[in-house]
Amino acid sequence: MAARSIGRAVHARFMRKQHVNEEEAVQMHLDVKSKLSIGVHWGTFRLCDDPIEAPMDGLPLARRKLGVEDAAFVLFALGETRVLKPGRRQTISRRNYRSGAMDSA
Repeated sequence: MAARSIGRAVHARFMRKQHVNEEEAVQMHLDVKSKLSIGVHWGTFRLCDDPIEAPMDGLPLARRKLGVEDAAFVLFALGETRVLKPGRRQTISRRNYRSGAMDSA
């Protein structure tokens, strides 16, 4: 499992070394041969002109473009937690604390 910083704050030159866009994050996932990557460090601060939730739209496009399965690189909704079981490739269950709902992924 790998945690990947993801976000579109790459427009600002001073942030370029700390942030990657969605396609770069998916390429990193492939480069290190991660079985599961989780996008982190997004949705906290609006650091560019794109909407704060832009990675929720950009990641699926990047996964498709680079041929990565949806379950292999995920973003959690704000406030969401998931239970991961050792030895399993996919997330088993998740809770969205906005709604309180628990479901299978």
